[in-house]
Amino acid sequence: MNYTFKGNFGTLELVVDDNGNASGTYQKGGTLSGTYKDGEFEGEWENNAMEGLVKFTVKEGRLNGKWKKGKDAGPMRGNWLGEQIGSQTPEKEKKVEFDPRDEGWSEAHCQNSIMFGYDKKYPLLSTKDVLGAANMGIYSPIVVFLMYRSILTDSKFSSEESFTFDELSEKYGDLFGFGSSSFKFELMRINKIYNDYISLSEDARMIDEAIEFVRAEFDLDQKDAIVNILETLAISDSILDHKELSILYSVVLACSKDKSQIAETFHKFHEQIIKTKGDQHPMAKSLMLLINLIENDTKNIKYSYLQSPDANENGGVPPMLLSDSEFAEWLILMTLSNALRNKEAFMLQTRIHWSIFQKGLIKFFGFNSGDDKDEQIDEAILNTKKWIDAAREDIGNVSMKDETIFEVFLFADAFQPDLNKEDVWKITCKKVKSGIEIHAFDISRDSTTYWIPENAMQLADKLRLESGLFKSSQLMDSSKRKDMIEQIRK
Repeated sequence: MNYTFKGNFGTLELVVDDNGNASGTYQKGGTLSGTYKDGEFEGEWENNAMEGLVKFTVKEGRLNGKWKKGKDAGPMRGNWLGEQIGSQTPEKEKKVEFDPRDEGWSEAHCQNSIMFGYDKKYPLLSTKDVLGAANMGIYSPIVVFLMYRSILTDSKFSSEESFTFDELSEKYGDLFGFGSSSFKFELMRINKIYNDYISLSEDARMIDEAIEFVRAEFDLDQKDAIVNILETLAISDSILDHKELSILYSVVLACSKDKSQIAETFHKFHEQIIKTKGDQHPMAKSLMLLINLIENDTKNIKYSYLQSPDANENGGVPPMLLSDSEFAEWLILMTLSNALRNKEAFMLQTRIHWSIFQKGLIKFFGFNSGDDKDEQIDEAILNTKKWIDAAREDIGNVSMKDETIFEVFLFADAFQPDLNKEDVWKITCKKVKSGIEIHAFDISRDSTTYWIPENAMQLADKLRLESGLFKSSQLMDSSKRKDMIEQIRK
């Protein structure tokens, strides 16, 4: 029986005899030998003067496996992931379209991310090609991306950090990729992406997506490893600025079961800093402050730190960046939330104002008392998505170029917004190449401007809404957004 697989290992041609003895070829000169029975392969690999062990299973056309260097028994931490694309049994054959490129390491960067749905789950990382080989289960791009952003929070790549990066590449290369060379390759690739210009809001969103990737996709060994990697980098030089600490904290939060585990992680890190740098070192003091904050406000520490003057070169927190589809559903959620606060109103509106132009986007009539609520919501969702698509393509009667600032007004029983009336909301946004930035939220009869996302908690308390509605990291999951809309429908 002959089988063909395609995945992060390139194309694998596997030949299995009637006794289950198997041999195969992959990449350029790589070979496998072992046994393949009942969908399970166990054996050895050789490639580029290296050798080791590999195991994988094939179920419903999906290949999942692990590999290690060296033939001695031990944990297998490298991933083999792919799909069956051919066999000699026609009814079992599964055809999958792939991008035709040379096999080998470079092939992983052009594989189709739709296999795992990462293009929808992590849209900006996918659009900017940061995901790279993560599309095929090789997670070194995500690890190196977080290392890169942690190292350069102070805009410097010190000799100590460079040396530590090389050491970590050697230690964890096999767990997340194909050895230390994959880390170094990813560093060059990601650096090129950033040299082509990434805005502050894009950077913040990409970091959020990478941390969500760690939470959702990494196994326990990989989660332990990424925490250790970022801790080791953090103490490799003498500076631990607030943005670097906020990235580390967010990763620990994503990798921890509860508050006690988070606290334990940072207590150990604090002890490590004291041993290497002393208890009066600024790093030790920053960690002690963080440990105290953990007891009070676990989920919002990131924003507490980022509000400090050294958070980034402009100060403060970058605005919340949403993809076009996320913004459409977020705007519906905001409109419905406003509608619930105006239950006696007959007409509810959402209007867009930009430059000298304006557009009525959503209108609800008798929304809180009529029996056609679902139909009105469906129509509002459709119209909102159509307008955003037109704005993105810059088509229609009125142009909206990238970098255009616009305001969204939500109000009741009026043809134009009047900020002297109760429960009129104004949301200041900007259309950018990667989506829509949400900058600020103003509420009539309230002199406070709520900046998004750093004032998320205060705004959520004011409107009696979930604070996650004002943080891009909480809005990436489309099922969560749809669930929120369904809850309001009811």
